Amino acid sequence: VHMDGVDGLWNAIYYDVPKWKEYYRERFQGVRYFIAPDYSKCGDVPEAENLYRQFRSRIVSIWLLMDLQAIVIPLVSCANRQGMEYMLDGMDDCEVVAFNAKGPMGDAEQMKIFIDSIKYTVDRLQHLKRIIVYSTSPDIEKVYRIFDYAIAAGIDIQVPDNMLQTRH
Repeated sequence: VHMDGVDGLWNAIYYDVPKWKEYYRERFQGVRYFIAPDYSKCGDVPEAENLYRQFRSRIVSIWLLMDLQAIVIPLVSCANRQGMEYMLDGMDDCEVVAFNAKGPMGDAEQMKIFIDSIKYTVDRLQHLKRIIVYSTSPDIEKVYRIFDYAIAAGIDIQVPDNMLQTRH
């Protein structure tokens, strides 16, 4: 599924293209749960670009919620420490959030920021009960260790199977 591109879901929503919105309605028919799309944030772009990527993710999430009546699990994401200032905006009452562990697994500095973002999330979201983790790593125990802080705080961590994880 394309979230970006001329025929992507974002453009269908933003430019109000009925043909493509109908395509995505049919494509996602019967899907009840989504993780908010990951418009990957980057540490080497102006912060305004990362804010815009979060904005797009939130707009697509609202469309999935309103148009498809689906449950959308918010994605917590930041590329740098500055991004932590706004990554949880609007999530105050969330009981479940998601993290994408794919990006930081191969970069020590990004992993440090990722772990700090987990701590920041656990410390600030007072109602948080569960974190869903997308990971392509075959080392599931390593993924759980990254979330030690959340586990120690009583947060349930789930790492669902996926095709890329299985291939690795």
